[in-house]
Amino acid sequence: MNAKYVECVWEVGVRTRRDDAGLVSREEVERGVKEVMQGEICEEYRRNAQKWSNREIRNIKF
Repeated sequence: MNAKYVECVWEVGVRTRRDDAGLVSREEVERGVKEVMQGEICEEYRRNAQKWSNREIRNIKF
């Protein structure tokens, strides 16, 4: 799954930043999780996730 797609198109997550070695630190993962679960726009992430879930359910029932 492309992180840019998840963040910019589906709007259900955030991208993590890599360090100089190309790795994502524990602190960066924690920041991302907190932003999605407790951040200012967490309700928007939840609404978007529910929207996409409902669309998939309708497609499966087809």
